[in-house]
Amino acid sequence: MKNLMTSVVAVSLLAGAVWSVGCGDDGGGSGGSGGSGQGGDCSAFAEFLCGKLEECLPTGYEIAYTSDERCRLALRQQCEASILAPGSKATARQALDCIQSYASSCDTLQAGLRGVVEPAACRPPPGELADGAGCHEDTQCQSTSCSGSSSSCGVCQPLKKSKEGEECGSQGCESPLVCAKDLCVKAMTAGGACGDDDECASPLVCGKDPESVTGVCKAQGSKKAGEVCADSADCDGAQGSFCRTDKVCSTFRIARAGEKCGTEPSGLIGCEASTSCIALTCVVNAQDGEACDQKAGPRCNNPADCVNGKCTLPAAPTCN
Repeated sequence: MKNLMTSVVAVSLLAGAVWSVGCGDDGGGSGGSGGSGQGGDCSAFAEFLCGKLEECLPTGYEIAYTSDERCRLALRQQCEASILAPGSKATARQALDCIQSYASSCDTLQAGLRGVVEPAACRPPPGELADGAGCHEDTQCQSTSCSGSSSSCGVCQPLKKSKEGEECGSQGCESPLVCAKDLCVKAMTAGGACGDDDECASPLVCGKDPESVTGVCKAQGSKKAGEVCADSADCDGAQGSFCRTDKVCSTFRIARAGEKCGTEPSGLIGCEASTSCIALTCVVNAQDGEACDQKAGPRCNNPADCVNGKCTLPAAPTCN
């Protein structure tokens, strides 16, 4: 079930997650310093990545986005926020080169979502801002490291990846270490003991008995719904299949507005992208500009956030 839920969450948070892996918040390359020609390149970036996500993580993609257009909007905005940030010298072409370098296959894409790859094409050029200056993107800083995020301000800081045994921190671990349980560790090879996918060398996953907290690193299986499974790695999580406690692969079902959602003995039920699971029922999301409530519902369609009770598309903060 972990592999399936990882794909759903990863795609749901895609704009931030993917960019931080290869093209922004944690040392990735990104876009450019602005100009009328940059938007087209960001569109190419979004077009390529949305297509790859739909191919490799179809269940998560269907839950995360109401349409292909909505996916492209989310990723294009994230790209442009980075390349247009004050002081950024990165180019939009780098965003496309970066994503193509680690999303050439479904295995490398999922490794990227797990944060275990950092191709040379994803290292941004130094920005113009010195340490201590306000920022929200790595690309703004001379050090290529900003303590902020795409939605909140921070300051430019020295680039320092954590060593083995140290806390991962906001800048991640030195290659080829991986971040597991908030510590930088060596990735386990096939057969190594694990408690989470993050502890395994990509593209291996942690195969666990459905009722166990530990397992061994192994290749992701491809069993479909109805087939017998020994552990969580046997079923094809990317395609919406997971191993139930009775050792049978089950499909993650997608419900429509008004239908029941949540966990049942037969498996998991999620809501289609235009709805959210509120009190075990799929509730229609509010549109951009409409009233929202993150807890009681209605929520907003990705990539909009519920800000001061209204669905608002994300905008880069102004950092001084």
